[in-house]
Amino acid sequence: IDPVWGGEVLLQNNHIHHNTNTYSACKGAGLYIDTGPDGMVTVMGNLIEYTFAGEDAAINSHGYGGGMFLIGDNILLDSNIIRYNTAFGFTHVGNQYWGGYGGGVYINDSPTLQNNIIAHNYVTGGDTTHFHAPGIYVNGGSPELIHNTLAENTGGDGVGLYVIEDSNSGERSQVQ
Repeated sequence: IDPVWGGEVLLQNNHIHHNTNTYSACKGAGLYIDTGPDGMVTVMGNLIEYTFAGEDAAINSHGYGGGMFLIGDNILLDSNIIRYNTAFGFTHVGNQYWGGYGGGVYINDSPTLQNNIIAHNYVTGGDTTHFHAPGIYVNGGSPELIHNTLAENTGGDGVGLYVIEDSNSGERSQVQ
């Protein structure tokens, strides 16, 4: 969904699975959502699983948000299951680490995530300690995370929720 200019989109009760995005900078193999300056997107009651962002070493493909990549403030994720998704990264020349962020969800800006289960997601790359957040990766903004469960997300640094910039993140969320 890219971008939503002044409109509203509802994505409800879908099964999104087994997608692979191997473009050079893969963003959201399951869903890529950009609300634009004044759009609204609601993602409710979906199952997003077995999606892979960035797994083609031949073209230095690197992934951000195996399950989904979110840009914008007017996004609501409610009661979704986001599981078994992977973001692949790689080590570029000079030890630059690209991709491998947010196995389940990669967030820019300030969406709202409530009542979601984000579990069994994975990040990987050559030197796995430099790849972050198999659960949720937050790159700026102040997303609201309300009553979410992050469980058994693995790989990379093993952190369920990784925040690189500002955040009010984590209000009443359970991280295991």
